Amino acid sequence: MTCGYRNPAGTDLDSLFYTSNKNVGAVGFRQSNGVDLGNKYAHETVLGYSVGYRNSAGTDLGFLRGNFNPSERLGIYKPSGWPWDVGLNMAAYNYRSETCTKWCEEYEGSSYCCESDSEHYIKNPECWIDWWNSHGVGSCVKVNGIMNDAIFRQVHSSYHRSVGIFAHSPNSDFPVTNITCTEECFGFTHNSWSKMLTANITVNDCCKGIVFCPSTGAGGKVWGVYTITATFANYGDMVYKAAIGAYVDSNMPVYGSSTNLVSYNCNGVNHYHHG
Repeated sequence: MTCGYRNPAGTDLDSLFYTSNKNVGAVGFRQSNGVDLGNKYAHETVLGYSVGYRNSAGTDLGFLRGNFNPSERLGIYKPSGWPWDVGLNMAAYNYRSETCTKWCEEYEGSSYCCESDSEHYIKNPECWIDWWNSHGVGSCVKVNGIMNDAIFRQVHSSYHRSVGIFAHSPNSDFPVTNITCTEECFGFTHNSWSKMLTANITVNDCCKGIVFCPSTGAGGKVWGVYTITATFANYGDMVYKAAIGAYVDSNMPVYGSSTNLVSYNCNGVNHYHHG
């Protein structure tokens, strides 16, 4: 697309700015169809350099409009690959000895906490943070807007069953102010202590997440449907809904494929794996 206005290098301004058409205010330069460039280009951020066109107050358009599209650049993400086959699961073992004392104190000295890998992992968000730092968004699937996902699979009872869902912003002007989850459905087929462990974690102001860890015994299933809402400053909310759970037994695969995925129906909505 072209607007007919070019910077000193000859580049049309449509190639420099992001077109959002939000009508946030005229700047005095109209293209042939009468649309003022101030009402055409994104206002959430600015380019930060001059493009050669100044408004009546003498401010260059490059310091009034920008090329950042929040709806495309902000997002909620899950690890890629088949659910549970992600590096963060096994990372907890590396922290067990050095952090055991600390998180056992949080359990008021209970010996049970040192015997449960699921409980251990939930108390050690650093494991997930390390995974995030080493892999980044490029190793993940953007899921905001998906309302019937399923992170539900058959897993081996000797291994961790946890996954991180997180909100990420590449721009500090749009930090993640909050991320929450609401449980819509819950069920299990094992002892009454079966549960879904969750923990909110913060990597930094622009990355916050929730770890989900289905906890049940061998031969059991545990699942829930969760609505996850991430709030970004200067933008608003993004929402994701997924069935999260595990079917656990000693004859299940440690690493699997699509044949090990399980779909789940909640309130008439069929949840299945996306991505």
